[in-house]
Amino acid sequence: MLLTTMERVDETYRKLKEQTVNDKLSPEDRAAFKAKMDKREKELLPVYHQVALHFADLHDTAGRMKEKGVIRSVVEWRNARRVFAARLRRRLEEEQLLKKLVTPERSRTQALVLIKQWMAHDAAEDQWDDDHAALAWFSRSQAAITTRMQNIERDRIMANILHEGEKDKTAAINALLTIMKSLDSKERDELAQRLKAM
Repeated sequence: MLLTTMERVDETYRKLKEQTVNDKLSPEDRAAFKAKMDKREKELLPVYHQVALHFADLHDTAGRMKEKGVIRSVVEWRNARRVFAARLRRRLEEEQLLKKLVTPERSRTQALVLIKQWMAHDAAEDQWDDDHAALAWFSRSQAAITTRMQNIERDRIMANILHEGEKDKTAAINALLTIMKSLDSKERDELAQRLKAM
């Protein structure tokens, strides 16, 4: 690779290389050009090697990767264990919640947006990119998350009942009766009062 670059960039090296394959020259002349080419390689190789290393560094450094948006932040070695442990725990919490939220009607991306909205609603500021803050939110918001999940499930069931009711009124009534059987007496009385009020 370095020799190819050298041939492309250095005119002297390119001319020497051309002479080493020139059939019009005697074998002794070609050998002389080959020796000059080898000497030129030895002179230039350290410089080209340093340039290649510097070029690679420009692309692979943490600062450059952050600048390009490939990573969120540069992690100092002394903090790496703490940072990545928090990141892992946060992602595990997130994945458990996503497993419950992702449905044929709701994509993973939509579920992630929903979690982000919940966190923004509960927190004083947007802390989505802060793994420690997200972990704290997951921990203290279990009750609120459970309630939201129950509301989502209730809405899904209601949508199914309404959908079935549009197709078949008897099926909707049967679904409602099944739900009523699962309610305790207080909830049943409350539902009866609400139905009478309609």
